[in-house]
Amino acid sequence: MGTMAQNDERKIIKVFLASPGDVQTEREAVVQAVQAANGLLEAAGRPHLLELRRWEQIYPAAHNEGPQGHLESALDIEDCDIVLGIFWKRFGTAASSGQTGTEHEIRRAYQTWEVKGKPQIMLYFSQQPYNPQSSEELDQWRKVLAFRDEFQAKKALTVQYNHPTEFIGRIAVDLTRLCFRLTAEEQQRILSCLVTADPRCVRVEGLTEPTGDLQFVYWGGLPTPSGELGGRFNIRVTVNVPITNAETGGGYSDAYLVGDLPPQESQQTAMFGPVFGRVDKIKSIIFENIPLYPPGPGLTRAFRIRNIRANVPVLGLPVSPSPLFDQAGEASGSLFSPSWLLAYLALEPLDGKGRPTVISDSVNVVGFPLLGLCTLFRGGDGTDVSFPAVLSDRDVRNEALACDAAGGKGTIHVTIRMKEGFPRAFKTASEEQGEHPPTTACVTNGTRFFVRFFNVPHRVQVFVTTIDLESATTHPFHPKACLVAGARANGTGGTLFEHKIDGFSLTTEGVPIAAVAIYAGSGSALWEWVSCHPRRSNTTEEVTFGLLCAVEPGHKPCGTVQVSASLAPVDIRTTSQPIGEPLPRFIDTGFARSALTFVPALD
Repeated sequence: MGTMAQNDERKIIKVFLASPGDVQTEREAVVQAVQAANGLLEAAGRPHLLELRRWEQIYPAAHNEGPQGHLESALDIEDCDIVLGIFWKRFGTAASSGQTGTEHEIRRAYQTWEVKGKPQIMLYFSQQPYNPQSSEELDQWRKVLAFRDEFQAKKALTVQYNHPTEFIGRIAVDLTRLCFRLTAEEQQRILSCLVTADPRCVRVEGLTEPTGDLQFVYWGGLPTPSGELGGRFNIRVTVNVPITNAETGGGYSDAYLVGDLPPQESQQTAMFGPVFGRVDKIKSIIFENIPLYPPGPGLTRAFRIRNIRANVPVLGLPVSPSPLFDQAGEASGSLFSPSWLLAYLALEPLDGKGRPTVISDSVNVVGFPLLGLCTLFRGGDGTDVSFPAVLSDRDVRNEALACDAAGGKGTIHVTIRMKEGFPRAFKTASEEQGEHPPTTACVTNGTRFFVRFFNVPHRVQVFVTTIDLESATTHPFHPKACLVAGARANGTGGTLFEHKIDGFSLTTEGVPIAAVAIYAGSGSALWEWVSCHPRRSNTTEEVTFGLLCAVEPGHKPCGTVQVSASLAPVDIRTTSQPIGEPLPRFIDTGFARSALTFVPALD
C-alpha cells in the first residue's frame, strides 16, 4: 500500500473555521474546499492532509469558562495552521468576556500569530445586499464593518465577496494556494517564477473539456555557462479532476508545452516545442526534460501549456441537471457547477543542480464550469403550449409521409429549441480542436445534439428536419446545424446529411425532413453544429429543429411520446482514451419529457 494512502504518515495541516451563524452556506463550502485541496495535494504527491476543525464536530460537555471555553479547549486554536473567519450581517452575541465567540477566536489566533508566526488568518466579508430591519440588526452590521476595518489596518488578509456562489469558488482557490505555499520545500532561490492562467468557461456536461492555458514566467538568476547540463526540469501540472486527453502513443497525450528556447541552444530567441505531456496518476500530466536556464538579470522567459482536457462533471452538476427555458425563453434552474477547475504547477529538477524559488501563484483557476445546453419544447408554430401537446389521429393522418413516398409533406407538430448556456458552448469540429499543432488533431466531430424518442405508438412514423429551421429560411445551404446519418447509438460516427432543398423527396413547410428509425417504440436523431457564420462575442447561439409524426389512414394511435435531449457523443469513460476515440465526449444529462399525446378522434 502506497504511503500517500496512509493518513497517519501525512503531516496534518489544521484549519480552524470561525463564523457567526448567518453564513451556513459558506461554512459548508469550506468543507468542500478542504476536500478539494486534499485531493489536489494527494494527486500532486504532497505528504500533507488538511484537517478542518469547527464547532459542529464538538461533543457537549461542561467547562469552567462556559461553552466557549469548552469549544476553544477542544479545537485548540493556538495549535492550528490556518484560521478562516467568515462574516456577513451578524457579529454574534457577546459572552461574559465582552467579546463574541467568533471575535474571541480570531483575536486569540492573531495574538498567537504575533508570537509564533502562525496561524495564517484569512478573513472573508460578504457584500451581499442586506437591509437591517431593527436597530439591533444595524448594530450587528456596524460591528462587522468595524472589525473588518480594524484587521485591514493590521494588514491581515481580508477578502470581500458579493455572493455565496462567488465565495464557493474563491475559498477553494485561496485555501489550496495557501496549502501549497505552506507545504513547499525550502528551495535554493535562483529564479523568480510566476504562474498565471487564462481561465475559460467549460461545459459542465463535458468529459473532455479543454481548460484555460497556463503560462509559466521566470526571470533573473545567474545565466548558466554555455554547455552546462544543468537547468532541466520536468514540469508537472495537477488538476482537481481526472485528465482526459487523447493518448497519442507511448503514454503521451495531445496536451503540449511551447516557450522560449534558451540561448544555450539558440543564438537568438526562438520558440521551443511543442513538447507533448504524459498523463500520470489520472490527475497529473508531466512535460519532460524542459530547459529552465536562468535568463539573467532584467530578462524573462515564458512557457505556455495548452490543451489539457478535463472531466468536468466530476465537480458536480448544477442543482437542475438539465435546465429548461422559462416562459420568457430564458434558462431556468441552476447553470453553475458548485466548483471551479484548478491546476497546480510544480517543477521537478532532473539533475539536482538548479532548484528555482517557490513558485508564486502555483495554483490557478483554469475553468469555470457552466451548463452548455438548455432545451425548450414548443408547439409547431413556435408558440408555448401545455405539454404534452395533444394530437388526434386526424392531425397525423398522412399516407404519403407514413409510406415514405416521394413528395411527402407535412406539418411540424413540435419544435425542439437548443440554446447555449454560455457563448461559444456550441462548436464546430475545428473550434473543438482549437489552436493546436496539426499533429494533435484528435477531435472527431463538432458539438452534437442528441434527441431520443420513447414510447412511440405502433405504426407512428417520426420525422425531423435535417437542418435548423432558421437556416432553412435564411441560408439553407449554410445551416447552423445539420442532421447526422448512420451514427452509433451513443452519437458517435456517422456522416453529415446532404442538406439540399431542391429535389429533396420529403419536405415540410419548405424544410427537408428525414424519417427517424423506430424500434420497439424508441428512436433517436442526431445533429451536429456546422455553422460557418461569424459569431458575436458574449452572445449565445441557438438552433431549433422541427418534429412531426404521421400514420396511415385507418390507424388510431394512442399513447404519449417522450423526448429527451443532451449533448453528444455521450460516454461513461472518465479518463484519457487512445487516439481515435470520440472527442469531444459528454455525459448524458437528458431526461425524458412528455412531448406528444395521441388520442383517437371521435369520427
